[in-house]
Amino acid sequence: MLVMVKLLAGHTYYAGDVLFSQPLWYDWVHTTANYDLIDSAGLYYAHDWLYNQQLHLGRLLTWNPFNFCGHPIFADGKSAFLYPPKLLAHLLLPATYAHDLLLWVHLTGMGIFFHRWLRALGLSAVAARLGGSAWMLAGFVQTWLQSEYSVTFGCWLPLIMERQLAGLGGAQL
Repeated sequence: MLVMVKLLAGHTYYAGDVLFSQPLWYDWVHTTANYDLIDSAGLYYAHDWLYNQQLHLGRLLTWNPFNFCGHPIFADGKSAFLYPPKLLAHLLLPATYAHDLLLWVHLTGMGIFFHRWLRALGLSAVAARLGGSAWMLAGFVQTWLQSEYSVTFGCWLPLIMERQLAGLGGAQL
């Protein structure tokens, strides 16, 4: 829920924010909280910032010298540096705006594309709207928003399922 509040307030969502609200250590036996989600705190946004900086200098980032003793970021599947919407957003905007825009676009796409898929299954417009809203605002989506690739995957999955349905002789759109 913190994610949506920050985005609606116009603030950049950075997964590292959880570091300021949670202790760095916890009792593994008596605590059920999952603080291990902070692993991506310095991963996605930090790489995006460096990627954006390099793009604006006219270079394509292939190696991150600041991560451990160096990291082949271009070969890392989670970076998605050649994903066309990400490339375009980072070419045109500063890192914070590109980051938030991509989150909003993929969250919105999740709702729209899931709605389309439910309509292709033959559900009513109201049911499809509720389903699309539930898909894009689900708790797991908000929890894993820090792992940006999961939201990207959740955006395109309904379109893949819709095409599979059409290929199996289902409803055509």
